[in-house]
Amino acid sequence: MDNGRLRLPKIGDLAVRWSRALPAAPSSVTIVQDAAGRYFASFVVRAADEPPPPADAEVG
Repeated sequence: MDNGRLRLPKIGDLAVRWSRALPAAPSSVTIVQDAAGRYFASFVVRAADEPPPPADAEVG
């Protein structure tokens, strides 16, 4: 959402701490809880393919 919150069906709006901005609108989200009781949201997004930056050195 524009206010930096995450809206989930049947739960409502949640305050979240974003690690980074999403490159596109998400198509789905998965919520998981770790052993310490923390919750994490994992998003599926479709992003445009970008070629990697040119390398300065060669290996091989």
